[in-house]
Amino acid sequence: MLLCAAGILALTAPVLPLIDPNAIDVMHRLEAPSFAHPLGTDNLGRDLFSRIIWGSRSSLGTVAVATALIVAIAVPIGIVAGYYGGIVDEVLMRIVDVFLALPSLLLALAIGGILGPGFRSVLIALVAVWWASYARVVRGLVIGMREREFLLAARALGGGDYHVMTHHVLMNVLLPVGVLATIEMGDLVLAVAALGFLGVGVHAPNADWGTMVNDARPLLFSAPRLMLYPGLAIAAAVIAFNILGDGLRDALDPRAGPSPDYPAPTLAAKSRRRIFEASGPVAKE
Repeated sequence: MLLCAAGILALTAPVLPLIDPNAIDVMHRLEAPSFAHPLGTDNLGRDLFSRIIWGSRSSLGTVAVATALIVAIAVPIGIVAGYYGGIVDEVLMRIVDVFLALPSLLLALAIGGILGPGFRSVLIALVAVWWASYARVVRGLVIGMREREFLLAARALGGGDYHVMTHHVLMNVLLPVGVLATIEMGDLVLAVAALGFLGVGVHAPNADWGTMVNDARPLLFSAPRLMLYPGLAIAAAVIAFNILGDGLRDALDPRAGPSPDYPAPTLAAKSRRRIFEASGPVAKE
């Protein structure tokens, strides 16, 4: 519910009756929360509530686009490496190892620093850093199913490599990749905020949660709420993505046992698990 509400607010921000988030009003700077300004104003008199809403549009939008690009790049590479093995796997995985050997945030910061601040720079930095871990996970999944009966049967029926990879292998890795992407979106929220805090985020004066935290540093003791509100927004988004990922894993994987955070499976869930285990992996005919 929290993510749905945040997504709706982010998408509808341009049509909501909000105060201009970039409107400066020095006569009302650092005002306490009021009816006109529910969260108060910052050191330039800008409405904090409007900047939080527009900051969600920037932060969550960047995370969504980056996740889509990461999956689009990593899944084909991981499938090809795991399916063919041999020299193809060796070459692709050594490239992956190079990216994984570098500290993620430092690499993203270096890329963003070279390209300069802005949405495009943050997007390129995130995709360049995060695709490698996804590719390795997908490769491991494909290796685990490469000699399974349903793939052997697909090849025996005359299916070529492209057909088997796109119609059978891909269909069986989408679910775990979707769960992984949902959980990793929390890390991406932190990365976007960190890049904004370090000055590689969106251009000023546009609102961004990480940039707002950085702008509030000089006023930490005199007006701590300027840092508190965007910090709470970041923490809430990360927690919500983690909870959503855990819930999707438990709800969509019938093999998974009951989690201490979730109730025991119902009779319908147990029946669905038995059917899944008897039928084997899902394969598109």
